[in-house]
Amino acid sequence: MEALFLDSLNTNIVLIWIIAAILLMRVVLKKVSKQLCCLLWAIVGIKSLIPFSLESVFSFIPSSEFFSLNDIYTHSFRINSGITIVDKFINNILGSRYYEGVTVPTGTMLTAIKILGVIWIIGMLVFLLGFIIGVFNLKKKLCTAIKYEKTFGKVI
Repeated sequence: MEALFLDSLNTNIVLIWIIAAILLMRVVLKKVSKQLCCLLWAIVGIKSLIPFSLESVFSFIPSSEFFSLNDIYTHSFRINSGITIVDKFINNILGSRYYEGVTVPTGTMLTAIKILGVIWIIGMLVFLLGFIIGVFNLKKKLCTAIKYEKTFGKVI
């Protein structure tokens, strides 16, 4: 479950990068057609459905794996944003304050990831239940609906 939660978290961070790039492109290209705007947002939709990332040297996304499960299991919490300056700064702060077994009990980060994973799964189930209830309520409201057609100003 921890792996699923961290994969989802890493995917959402990549989506944040893509959304930021699209918003920047929309500001720069104000006069583009509406079809191109829809196509740009379709990229976000497609990426949210694809569970893997294609990496390239020319990619504007620095890293597709910000949080590694291996680091969590080896009891060292580090980030890998792909931006060296940010990584050094944050990892130095974490390294100077976070010592498993000394400043915090061993397994603290793994326990926190497990708790966050459980909260994430419960949230997903609540949203799924709300969606299913909404579909049934809509179906109940629409079962009494009648078809309305308008032809040349007259109702048939």
